[in-house]
Amino acid sequence: MKMTTEEAFVKTLQRHGIEHAFGIIGSAMMP
Repeated sequence: MKMTTEEAFVKTLQRHGIEHAFGIIGSAMMP
């Protein structure tokens, strides 16, 4: 079963125990 890039990204975060991630959705803004 294929998954989207977004699904793979979220699964990777979950596997590493990340519960919260902050950012501006859809933005490529760099500080």
